Amino acid sequence: MAVPASLDDLIDALEQQSESVSAYLDRETSEIYVMSNESFDLYGEDELDIDAEDSDEDLLEWQKQERTLVRHIESSGQCTQLPDHWDINEWNILAEFSNQQRSEDVRNSLLSAIRSQGAFRRFRDLVHHLGLETKWQQFRRKAFAQILTDWAENNDIEIQKTTKHRTA
Repeated sequence: MAVPASLDDLIDALEQQSESVSAYLDRETSEIYVMSNESFDLYGEDELDIDAEDSDEDLLEWQKQERTLVRHIESSGQCTQLPDHWDINEWNILAEFSNQQRSEDVRNSLLSAIRSQGAFRRFRDLVHHLGLETKWQQFRRKAFAQILTDWAENNDIEIQKTTKHRTA
């Protein structure tokens, strides 16, 4: 029987992802693996022939463990990739947060910050300058929680929805 996955742990994994890092949930153990895409390029089944085990002496211990983990993710049938940066429209989350600000000046400043190149950096800098880091982090985690709840439902994954109270 599968162990329910922790919503907080899933959110933490989403926050660690990038264009070059992905996260996977082991549906049986609820363990979450955050792996670089490079690991899959180096150790994936398509990259190693059947006799690759013979070359173990050329690998460091951490590389052997990483290869084993990549193979588990790819071939066990137990692992499901979490929503990646393409599935999460972070710009919409920024805009939604900005639009919910009560102060028209703050709202307009935040919306202006996300309208051109460097939007994410400018937004983070402005949130810091305005002292909104805690509110932003709470809002972002709540948005990620909704994304993950929908993902879990679509993938028949049980999650524990109890969340820790966190600050920035």
